[in-house]
Amino acid sequence: MLTGYSAFSDVELIADYSLASNFYENDTNHPIPDKDNNGAQSSITVNHIGDAGNINVEVNISHTYTGDLILELHSPTGEKHILQKKSGGGTDDIAKVYSIDMTGIEAQGDWILNVIDTVKNDIGTIEHWSITFL
Repeated sequence: MLTGYSAFSDVELIADYSLASNFYENDTNHPIPDKDNNGAQSSITVNHIGDAGNINVEVNISHTYTGDLILELHSPTGEKHILQKKSGGGTDDIAKVYSIDMTGIEAQGDWILNVIDTVKNDIGTIEHWSITFL
């Protein structure tokens, strides 16, 4: 609640103000299947109505060989954006923010992070991810 007073007319102004959420997250662990083309899917339901515009996607993934991974972001209307594709070599884990222009894409609905492990012998987990509409 926001309250204000006029210095000249002794009138009290009262209004409700709420800031719509622009941050959504999923912190449920999702194991990434080893060498499985379907990958691991984790979803976030967004109630932000309108154009997605510019977004930040933060991911935290534990994995013993990040060069095996493909990270895809799927919008509620089916568009796919590749966040990362087999980069990082033998390094462990991904903790990164990706800035993406999703102008023209509807924000409301289920967004899906799909992580595909393309090679056998290394395992991992989607630990947390989030979307921020800027």
